[in-house]
Amino acid sequence: DQPRHALVEIAKLRKDGLDWSALTWLEGRALETLGLTAAARLRYERYLEGPRSEDLAKRAQAALKSD
Repeated sequence: DQPRHALVEIAKLRKDGLDWSALTWLEGRALETLGLTAAARLRYERYLEGPRSEDLAKRAQAALKSD
């Protein structure tokens, strides 16, 4: 599922410190395409604010699961 995969990759880039307008636009489009609930979006945002870990993809995917 491409939008979910895109968000995982965007999360990795953000955790690495990359932050630019095109990345924000892509992230917004992916979130919009997935039609996530407000709770799922909040979990994703909290994940981005959390500490970096080795299991980034797994944690991002878990954060993006809908209720």
